[in-house]
Amino acid sequence: MKILIVDDSKAMQHIVKRGLEKLGYDDLEIVLASSGMEALELAKQWKPKLILSDWHMPEMTGIELMAELSKAMLDIDIGFVTTESSEERIKEAKDAGALFVVSKPFDVETLHNAVLPVLQSKGIKNPDLDIEGPESSETPADEELTLPKSDSLQKALKLLTVKEIEVSTTDIDDPKNSWLPCVIGLFGFDNQKNIKVVVVFDILAAMILGTSEESMSKTLMDAAINEKVIPKNVIANCERALHMISLVINREVNSKELTMISMSTLTTNVDKLAVLVGRKGVTRIDYGVSNEDYDNGRIIILCP
Repeated sequence: MKILIVDDSKAMQHIVKRGLEKLGYDDLEIVLASSGMEALELAKQWKPKLILSDWHMPEMTGIELMAELSKAMLDIDIGFVTTESSEERIKEAKDAGALFVVSKPFDVETLHNAVLPVLQSKGIKNPDLDIEGPESSETPADEELTLPKSDSLQKALKLLTVKEIEVSTTDIDDPKNSWLPCVIGLFGFDNQKNIKVVVVFDILAAMILGTSEESMSKTLMDAAINEKVIPKNVIANCERALHMISLVINREVNSKELTMISMSTLTTNVDKLAVLVGRKGVTRIDYGVSNEDYDNGRIIILCP
């Protein structure tokens, strides 16, 4: 994802750049600009997905830059990193179309909380995922996959969680917007691209399973759920949970190893999820997962 940082202070450019780099995403392309005029030219030529702009700059302010981007009909998201902090100024920026305002001085967590929803809405975690997946060849009878029972799944996932969890099978349901964003793991045999197993964590399941190894208060978890954002550290821990599920399934397979092809987040398009989990002829089990703080999290495991 292309990000343009605009600030007339070189030092601040690099502070913001380092903050973005600490997000840990490998596929961020970051370019720096020292004025609104320079940023406008770069935006026309380079076409970034997101601009982080200072407010007060010589020649062209950040608000004026937004207006020029709009005139040029450039579909680019913009947020401010600025000394402005008054409610009046923040309202002015958002009324003009800014997604967020981060007030200087700021800490890395504040910057991350502002930027992460944009990254996830742009699908930054699934750059090469074909959500429908390739057609799977038939699995030989002696390698037929057996989806795990709820008690086996619970025992395995308990090894990753600090709080006690309960896992039980639940009725299959059509995907809902309330499940988003969700974490999706695609698995195949021996690193082959044919998809054999799909695992989906809705946002509640992701938060229940993904906060196992990181300290995260319930207040922060509630905020993330309400804002429909899965923090990066939670996504990282969800990868461990996906790996644990593959190990449970692998117990039933003798000759081949089930390995993860890709992990992604799906944030906005519930129809894509419906296509993924609603295909005819698939074997699918839905599980409910809960702990003392949350219930009704959903895990979906299916074999295409």
